[in-house]
Amino acid sequence: MTAGALYLFVLGAAVLALWIDRRFPKLAPESLRNRMLAGAAAFVLLHATPVFGSSVVAAYASLFGSVLPAFVVTFLTAAWLLRGLRDARLGA
Repeated sequence: MTAGALYLFVLGAAVLALWIDRRFPKLAPESLRNRMLAGAAAFVLLHATPVFGSSVVAAYASLFGSVLPAFVVTFLTAAWLLRGLRDARLGA
């Protein structure tokens, strides 16, 4: 996978996460503490995601079956954390 394709893959995951955040706002945890726990869980998920490269099919299956969802969850929790920090600062 070239560097440009990798950037587009990550950008696509970020766009998917922002779409999910806007489409389903009730998915976000209520408290800042729970948002931080979700962020920690996403961090662990991203680092524990396996990538199989034994064949082209296995590589694409692992990219779209495990890596893409892990990136989407990570970006989604980042959006939740940023909104939670903004709300905490504004006192909302």
